[in-house]
Amino acid sequence: GSLLLASSSWASAAAGSAGVDIDRRALMQFRSLITDDPHGALASWGGGRSASAVTGPCGWHGVTCGARGRRRGRVTAFDLRGLGLAGSIATSSLAGLAYLRQLDLFENRLTGGVPWPLPPSLERLNLSYNALQGPVPPALGSLRRLQKLSLARNDLTGTIPASLGNLTSLTSLSLTGNKLSGAIPGALGTLQALTGLYLNDNMLQGSIPPALFNLSSLQKLVVQLNNLTGILSSHDIGKLPNLRLLAVDSNRLHGAIPMSLCNATKLEFIQMIKNSFSGVIPDF
Repeated sequence: GSLLLASSSWASAAAGSAGVDIDRRALMQFRSLITDDPHGALASWGGGRSASAVTGPCGWHGVTCGARGRRRGRVTAFDLRGLGLAGSIATSSLAGLAYLRQLDLFENRLTGGVPWPLPPSLERLNLSYNALQGPVPPALGSLRRLQKLSLARNDLTGTIPASLGNLTSLTSLSLTGNKLSGAIPGALGTLQALTGLYLNDNMLQGSIPPALFNLSSLQKLVVQLNNLTGILSSHDIGKLPNLRLLAVDSNRLHGAIPMSLCNATKLEFIQMIKNSFSGVIPDF
């Protein structure tokens, strides 16, 4: 019995060690894609016979590891925000980080496409304020655990994939400040956990999908600075009982200002200028 116990604990330790090595290699491959690291932030990352290389990636700058269970010693978060890192990470091997929950590369100088594949364990993905190009990968819709997704302020083109409607755990979606065109997919109306939807400052066309007005948790609907058309008064804004911010300014919306605004009792901010609305904003 004790021999069996010892062998099983040895096996789990060996598996854990193998997992740590997979994580280390995935991070080192990511580092190899970085062409400029102005603050030397990745100097602590592995390589050679340094102590950090021996102990694995848990002591490396920006890397957080799990403390117990299967996650013990495995990379769970990866935060390199605001470091001015340059390089193209589209071909990174981040999918090898099987326990990664958070990936934050906000405010760097990363170029190329949005990296794919990514690990299905991801809960938060922030690639905003970089110089990423190409489309929003439809495959992002397979990251079912994702709660927050921000690709804001890049140079992304193409349309918003309807597959993002599969991200049913999503509470915040930001695609602000890209060059996205086409219609807002009605499939986003399935995101019942969504509290913030930020699609402003793109080149989106067509009308606001009626399905968005079924998102009862939604607090912020921000679609200003696009080429949206249609009649806002055809939607029942009162079906958004938690709405605090409605920003539809600088589009090509027309028709009467919707009376249903009166029913959105938590509404604090409305931005509607630079459209072709008629009438007045109703009293609250």
